[in-house]
Amino acid sequence: MAENSDSTEKTLEPTEKKLKDARKKGRDVQTIVEQPDILETGGGLRNALPLLGDGPVFTMNTDAIWAGPNPLSLLADAWDPDRMD
Repeated sequence: MAENSDSTEKTLEPTEKKLKDARKKGRDVQTIVEQPDILETGGGLRNALPLLGDGPVFTMNTDAIWAGPNPLSLLADAWDPDRMD
């Protein structure tokens, strides 16, 4: 389902500003703009594959609050490429 382009542009503005600021600080930030249709996680990852390389890619719900060990480190430690795809 496509979002209203005006709504999408207003939502993207603060994020684009933060990314631009990060680039000015020398951070390697790359983006892929999904327009006119916003993609779900799988579609976004598929579009980003050329930028991600051959290693494993982990995704997580950014609405969640994690306490304790770094969840991405736990996932990476538990990854078994012979059993997982």
